[in-house]
Amino acid sequence: MNNIANNPSRNSPPELSRSERRERALRSVFPLAFDTTPDIPIKEKDYQKITYWHQREWTDAEKARKEAAKKPDSSSSTKSSYSIGVHLRFLEDENGITVTKARLNEMRLFLHRAFTELEKIMPEIIPTSWKTHGEPELMDRCYSDITRRFPELKLCSTGWKAQSLVTDWFPGWKRPRESDKADDSVLPGKRGAESSKASRKRMKKEVTPLPDPLYASVIP
Repeated sequence: MNNIANNPSRNSPPELSRSERRERALRSVFPLAFDTTPDIPIKEKDYQKITYWHQREWTDAEKARKEAAKKPDSSSSTKSSYSIGVHLRFLEDENGITVTKARLNEMRLFLHRAFTELEKIMPEIIPTSWKTHGEPELMDRCYSDITRRFPELKLCSTGWKAQSLVTDWFPGWKRPRESDKADDSVLPGKRGAESSKASRKRMKKEVTPLPDPLYASVIP
């Protein structure tokens, strides 16, 4: 009994593996991704007003828009009636109408809160690049959750709209954090330089020669 009491590690729960910690973290920030309720199948024929169901349709439209913008008589410079960026106009509601800026902001706010919380819980799971270094499970859970929260993202084939939205959003969230880390690494040196500069000023002040009292006494 005394040996057990003196060895608290025997009473503590076993340490979770990385995969267990990852699942716990993902459940915390993307709970809807773990909902076992079956999704209702969505078919293209039931949403005839959707302009960009397949990603190639959007890709072709973007290519045509960029080509048209190169022409001198292009009207692309005129103010658009859309309220969201041209690169995200594949986001449509069931009537084929581009989502509002307010709706897009809701999607971005959800992503911001989820990833900020995930960064606190398990920072090592946050990739440097979403497109090239994102863990498959993290990406799948993120896409699954956000499409349940925002049904507009389901209105496509192979889930490409959710993937494109997150891929577009992630660098803007990640970049300031990388900048903050860089600033933190520079600050100690900066403080050291300022301290050294102040020290040199003090030394200069200390070595400034004082008038010799002997010479001072003979000055008329």
